[in-house]
Amino acid sequence: MIEGKEMMITNLFVDRPCTVLLSGIFFLFLVTFLSAGLGYFEVKPSNNREYLVWTDQKVKDWDMLNAAKEAIQEAKASDKPMAERIQNTRRWNPVILI
Repeated sequence: MIEGKEMMITNLFVDRPCTVLLSGIFFLFLVTFLSAGLGYFEVKPSNNREYLVWTDQKVKDWDMLNAAKEAIQEAKASDKPMAERIQNTRRWNPVILI
């Protein structure tokens, strides 16, 4: 930009201020309606999944726990027999040494 050279937007704003303002407002409304039409403003329930590190073992365990809860709820709703899974676990008895 050369100093002292007139700019088209400033000349247009001086000559027709309402036209420039209304065209800017029209553009903002156009972008707003386009965004709303594409579903960018839809609020979906948050489950904190988008804030977690997906490769972390705790997150994977949390996902598996939620999937198991959903499977149990679906099985109860459909009255289908669920396959039982039995797993032996060892109990850790803490020993305190003084």
